[in-house]
Amino acid sequence: MKTKKILLILVLAILLIPVQAFAKTNNYFTIYMDSVQDADTVGVCNNLDSVKLVAMKGLTQSNWTYYKNNQQIIDYSDTLYMKWNYSSVLTYQGFDGKNWQSKMIGVLPLKFSITQDWDHYQYITCNSTTNLNVLPSFNYKDKGQYSWTPVKGLSNPGIANPVATITSNIKYTVTFTISEGCFVKDSIDIVMHPMGSPSICIVSVDNTNKNQIIWDKPVTQSIDSFYIYKETNVTNEYKKIGTVAYNSNNVFTDTASQPDVQSNRYEISFKDVCGMKSTKSLTHKTMHLSVNKGQNATWNLIWEPYEGFTVTSYNIYRGTTANDLQLIGSASGSGATQYSDLTPPTGDLYYQVEVVSPNACNQSGSTLKSAVILSSSRSNIADNMSTGINKITTTSFIVYPNPAIDQLFVESKQNSVKGIIDITNISGQQVLTYPLNTQKSNIDISSLKNGLYLVKIATESGVTTQKFIKK
Repeated sequence: MKTKKILLILVLAILLIPVQAFAKTNNYFTIYMDSVQDADTVGVCNNLDSVKLVAMKGLTQSNWTYYKNNQQIIDYSDTLYMKWNYSSVLTYQGFDGKNWQSKMIGVLPLKFSITQDWDHYQYITCNSTTNLNVLPSFNYKDKGQYSWTPVKGLSNPGIANPVATITSNIKYTVTFTISEGCFVKDSIDIVMHPMGSPSICIVSVDNTNKNQIIWDKPVTQSIDSFYIYKETNVTNEYKKIGTVAYNSNNVFTDTASQPDVQSNRYEISFKDVCGMKSTKSLTHKTMHLSVNKGQNATWNLIWEPYEGFTVTSYNIYRGTTANDLQLIGSASGSGATQYSDLTPPTGDLYYQVEVVSPNACNQSGSTLKSAVILSSSRSNIADNMSTGINKITTTSFIVYPNPAIDQLFVESKQNSVKGIIDITNISGQQVLTYPLNTQKSNIDISSLKNGLYLVKIATESGVTTQKFIKK
């Protein structure tokens, strides 16, 4: 009987305890009603599991009114406990012996999200900046402390809206800490995008009879180097043939090119200082010119059109040597790829075709190295000497016979000359090389297969390239 009486007393004692909103825990955030203003909103962080609301000091009576499951709850305790994520508007009343005092406050879970500067969100690139902004779930009045990690690239990791300079894909996390160990976190992933494609300004054949690629050079600290690509013998298949540092001139010479044999297509891209590669540029293609004998001592010029920009007209040049070319006419750029020289002088003749770019090359970057400027593109120089005569003549050398069977002669018009003679096939592969130290060199070509070859003669005064046929 004594045991039953004790249990009954305990049950009655429990029933007489004031009803609490939620069970008390040790991990709570305290709100003192003396320290808040009427209509304040207080946020509770998710690292705590409850909030403790403490009545005003010096009051003899107090009660709390709030809603739970759409039903009004009145609690007459001095201290009220609520779960951290329970959103509620509470009305507090307290009696000081003479008057009732009241306050209405909001208790909400403290949450926020991070947004990225929308202007840069879709196209943030290497070394560009973006604004990070914290958006709270409500206007929180506690100043608190912001802490961003990692600090890499941030203008100030201790504020709500730092500026981030992006050099790699990165995830930023911000922690907002307020009083009593209450904190909340959120993260954002920043993903870089490649910079836009570079632009080829023009491609041409230079005075060493090699293809030259020139591109626009923007002012930036984000580009590390440019990549140059050349179309292989498979259509639309490109192979990288060179790399040029940003701090170098904006020009690349394709030493393996053979403008006398064929035209070539080129594209470029770049690598930024963050290691990302851009997409490739639009394609530019050189012109290849050939000369055929027409009727009544006329010469017909046929060329492959320039690709890369809209051509308005082709300029036609002619000379009795490769060094005295003069403008003799022009042809429309709208599909014209041939021209007939009806009144040529007799003898050896040299021809070349030119197009003028409608756009000036971007000359930016001159603070590093001067930008290379080229306003026009020229084809290879074609002559009328490979159409039935037995030797190829330049201003300095004679290469004969053509066609050749077992022996090829390279004869200088100067008494003393030194240099190197290289013979390559049409693929650009070197097949023979000879020192040039006499006025007349005799080269054994009996080991070569039949076909078209190039002779490159390099001396101190320059480089001359000629072609011959091996039979």
